[in-house]
Amino acid sequence: MYAGEPERARLNLELALATQRATLGAHSDTATTLNHLGFLFQLGAELDAAQACHAEALHIRCSVLGPSHPALVDSLANLAYVDFMQGNLDAAHDMLQQALVIQRAATGQRHPETARLLTNLGELLLAQQRVPAAERVLHEALAMQQAELGGAHPDTARTLGDLGDARRAAGDTITAREYYVQALEVFLACHGAGHARTNWISAALDALDQTDATAAAYDRQFVGVINQ
Repeated sequence: MYAGEPERARLNLELALATQRATLGAHSDTATTLNHLGFLFQLGAELDAAQACHAEALHIRCSVLGPSHPALVDSLANLAYVDFMQGNLDAAHDMLQQALVIQRAATGQRHPETARLLTNLGELLLAQQRVPAAERVLHEALAMQQAELGGAHPDTARTLGDLGDARRAAGDTITAREYYVQALEVFLACHGAGHARTNWISAALDALDQTDATAAAYDRQFVGVINQ
């Protein structure tokens, strides 16, 4: 959305936010601008600023729209991502659980956005080294994505890659490779070589045959592409 001109986008958003604060106050449009600005801060790794924007957006949306409105899901998911990147895994887990409750109530048990939140939760559980719990959540997400989006969708491939990570963490490198190969095929078709997601899976496959040091380096890289 902001590729190429992040500083100009930031300036425009800050000017829009100042105008909305002055004319609208605590309004859903103000929350939307805060959300966009927070996402821009995320892209620049300004996590404290991103968190402040998303927290204010969540507060406004909750006050104006109510605590169960679907618009809260976006703010909760964004806060979960920032908490994840800051290492606040328990807080991120709570945010995602709240988002899932609202999302399921709004769109039902089987919806692509529900699946996306489940994938986020699965990645968080992997970061907490809760592998069996992560696999349960990721399999639920995968079933939804295969039914609703098909096997060639990037969201489906992302979940396949996460399941590869889970199997690798469990020591099952054979099944891990199968998941990675499926994910790589989709990412190459959708994004091409050199994309962050394609690189993630390529590194994962390389790590299966490398030393523990290389595998550890791969784990650190994974955190950086969790939500791209």
